Amino acid sequence: MRGGVKERIVSFFEQYVLDIIFPKYCLGCNKEGSYYCALCQQKGPLTWSGLCFGCRKISLSGRLCEVCQSSYYFDGVICAADYEDKVVSSLIQVLKYNFVKEIATNLGLLVAKALEEKINLASGPFKNNFFKASVIPVPLSKKRYHWRGFNQAEEISKSLANYFNLDLNNNLVRLKNVKPQAKLTEAKRLINMQNCFGVIGKVSERIILVDDVITTGATVNECAKILRTAGAKEIWVVVCAKG
Repeated sequence: MRGGVKERIVSFFEQYVLDIIFPKYCLGCNKEGSYYCALCQQKGPLTWSGLCFGCRKISLSGRLCEVCQSSYYFDGVICAADYEDKVVSSLIQVLKYNFVKEIATNLGLLVAKALEEKINLASGPFKNNFFKASVIPVPLSKKRYHWRGFNQAEEISKSLANYFNLDLNNNLVRLKNVKPQAKLTEAKRLINMQNCFGVIGKVSERIILVDDVITTGATVNECAKILRTAGAKEIWVVVCAKG
């Protein structure tokens, strides 16, 4: 038996045993079988309307308005949902704090569909050059990575990149550990993120920067700043939820 086939059989058997011992229940309706059942996926999350991230004026594509463009290093933000959506927030929390990595596939599909709605708009991401873009996850600190065992943004990025058949690039790296952003004020978040990221190698001119949640935008803006310096021409932030 070839090694690859044997490994898949073993993996299938292990998952089968785990599903019996620890059955999965939909976080939306509590139906057994998966963490996010097909019916709840069809209902969809509470979407975050197409707005300029800076001033909250209507922007159907999510592109920053002319006034706010000078305040950020990214071009726009696309959110699949509002963090107030209980199902989406539960999916994110179980992924990050219960370490259920497979949920990233569900969240990746959510952001892919949200992005798909925008790419054909006149002011949407990359216009006719969308499929030349690279997907880059916001990197996790080594301390958090070792604690969780994976980077949730990277796992979501894999699902998103696979959906559109885009390149996934991990050359954005975190240079230092910092305090958790959730515990800081907006002003301190900006200071906390300074000089936190770096780039290894060459980056694409068009980038889809992926994270799980965006609140003030301090983290993704610092990432975008470094990517601009490295040669990126257009950067869109794509996240599961707006906090």
